[in-house]
Parts: sequence; C-alpha cells; structure tokens
Amino acid sequence: MDNNMLIRELVSKYDTPLFVYDLTVVHERIRDLASHLHAAIQLFYSLKANPNATLVHEIHKSGVQLEVCSPYEYRTAIRCGVKPGEMMYLGPGKRTEDIVEALDGGVGYFIVESLDELDVVNEWSAATGKQVGIGLRVNPSQTIQGSKLKMGGISRQFGIDEDVLDKAVERAQCTGRVHIYGLHVYYGTRILDADVIISNTESVLDIAGRFMRKYGIRLQYLGIGGGMGVPYFAAEQKLDSRKLVAGINERVSRFIASFGPIKFMMESGRFLVAEAGDYIAKVVSTKTSKGTHYVILDGGTHHFAAGGGTGSLLKKNFPIDALVDERREMAPQMLAGPLCTPEDLLGRQVEMPLLQKGDLVRIRRTGAYGLTASPVLFLSHRLPREILVWGDQYRLVRDHDEYLFPQVKPIHRP
Repeated sequence: MDNNMLIRELVSKYDTPLFVYDLTVVHERIRDLASHLHAAIQLFYSLKANPNATLVHEIHKSGVQLEVCSPYEYRTAIRCGVKPGEMMYLGPGKRTEDIVEALDGGVGYFIVESLDELDVVNEWSAATGKQVGIGLRVNPSQTIQGSKLKMGGISRQFGIDEDVLDKAVERAQCTGRVHIYGLHVYYGTRILDADVIISNTESVLDIAGRFMRKYGIRLQYLGIGGGMGVPYFAAEQKLDSRKLVAGINERVSRFIASFGPIKFMMESGRFLVAEAGDYIAKVVSTKTSKGTHYVILDGGTHHFAAGGGTGSLLKKNFPIDALVDERREMAPQMLAGPLCTPEDLLGRQVEMPLLQKGDLVRIRRTGAYGLTASPVLFLSHRLPREILVWGDQYRLVRDHDEYLFPQVKPIHRP
C-alpha cells in the first residue's frame, strides 16, 4: 500500500499499532492463480495465514474454498457464511470432540493424519450408523529441496508415513462404513522456485497413481498442497506464478488422461494475503546506547513475531520504511518494541531517516502469519486494530477487544 495520506488518516482515526490489509492486492493474487489454473483444480485459502473474519469472508466470496485446522478456525469459517461442505479440515492434533464436531457438521474434505484419528472416525461411524468419506494425509517417503520449512518427506508429526499406508487402508476398510475418498500431501512452504512446486506436484500425483493401482481405490479428490512463497528479504526473487500454473496444469492434464476425472485441491495462505498487509507502529521514544541508536515503537514482536526473526536462524529485516515528509539525515537504527526482552526487535540496523517521537514506521508484507503467529499475551499490551482497505475506502474489521469473538463486518464495494 503506497498511499501515505490514507495511512496517516487511518492512524489519526484509529491510532497505532495497526494492521492494514489491501483487499485489491488479495484479489489480484487470487486472479494470479485461480483464473489460470486447470478447471479441475479448486483453490483453498488457509485460515492459519490470517483468520480475520471479514478478510476470510471476502476471499470466499471470490470463489476460494477454505482450509481449516482447528475448531476455532472451523467456527470462524461458519460465521463467515461458508458451508462445511466447502471446507478441508486437517491438522495433527485433532481431539475426539473436534473430529466429532467436523463429521457431525458435514465437512466436505476431512483429512485423517494418523491411525489414532482413523480409530475415532471408525467409532463415530459405528455410533451414528453413518457412512463417512475421508482423505488420508500421506507423509511421503522422499524429501525435497527448496522449501524454507519442510512439512513432509522427513520425520514429522504430520500425516501417515507412506510405508504405513497398508495399515491405514486396512483399518479404514474394516467396518465397511469408512471410505477413502482422497489423499493429501504437503511437502513444504515458502517456496519461491516454481520448478520445486511443480516437482512436488509431480511427486504427489505419482503417489496417488501408485495408491489407486495398489489398493484398487478410485480417489475422488487429491490435495496437492501448495507452499507458494513471497519474497520478504533482499535478494529473494518473486515466484513465477505463470510458469508455476502452466507446469501444474500440464501434469494435472496428464494425470486425468491416465486415471479419469478427479478434483484437485491446491491450498494457499501466504501467497494470497502476505503482500496485502502493512503493520504500522508509532515512535514512542529514541535513545543511543553505547553507540547504537534505538527507536522504541508502540508495536513489536508480540504483534508481528516474524519481523523479529522468530523461527529463523538468520535475523533478516522485512521491507521497512519511515513515513516522514521532510528530508533528514540517514542512519542505521534498531527498531525495538515495548516488550521486556532484548529480542523484541522489528528491524536491525535499518538504514532510514533519523526517526523522532511521533513518527510512523511501516513494515510491509505482513498480511500473513502476523498477529496469528505472535505471542500476543506477552506483557499484556493491547492488541492492534485491523483495517481492510479497498480503493479509497476502508473499514475497521477488528477492534482491540474483538479477538475472541470474530465478526464479519460487511463492506460495500462495486
């Protein structure tokens, strides 16, 4: 978002810290994928990336279905007007009551991650006398390169190891009421190389083909994962989405030619919303400590832990700029938050105009894994407001006190 005047208007009206999401950018990213994908591929939005109810509602209105991983995400999706049949429900830590809630609700694509979960599904089917269709999440035997965070192909808590599928199929078929309708495979995330994602897709299709041939099961759907990344740091290259889509479409077409019609599910969270977000914080004070210049902000890693390098071996700065009008001396500055820990740094030695009390700092590409992946209760500072912007219009879509009870805030746009 490059409209500094609008950001100043939002700050004047709502104060800081703020998360601001540009709906126009979200719709552009959806079009980058959905409008070019093979007709057999359905795009799913991963709520874990950003579960703001209004944003989720708008994404779903664009024809994107939802991937949820917890009862809270499931209920948020329901509040957004999404039918359970349009949801994919996965995750390794489903409690018995979570599984029952999802199956009772009629979730369209319920993905089983372990033999224990499969036992619960069998028990639910026996107790209700109902037939149930499930998908199996497969942890593949082979691994990949090029993922910033590997989710499969190595020892992980996710899914059923490929060499244990015999047991899973046998256990699913033992009652005659549980039917394997699909498979799901997810290799990794934040991938910026289209060839890596295409190769992952090819591997998933190979697993599915071998599964159908070995067990004689005609799959109705196949979750091919996603993992599309966005460039956060210097020297990172933007993902070539056209090359990606062309490569996936080609392999999907070949698979359909060999095995017949099937629904493919491609999921994305980060790619759809990351670049749509800005995090805005205000300078509370400045100081120099032993020759290092610090800028203390009213926002920090309790709101945007990724900016502090959580989960990263190397602490790199997100794109950061100062919203100042006049020309000032440039200098490296440490951007610190209000928390009582030296790790509360949103930027390290950031070269920018010397900041003063009351100035605004903007961190870009914060639309995904911002507040939802941060220790918001640490020191109990108030939570930031969230604003949705489209064109020159905007709306407050979550206030300080609305985090436990999300609401859809209808917006009016052409």
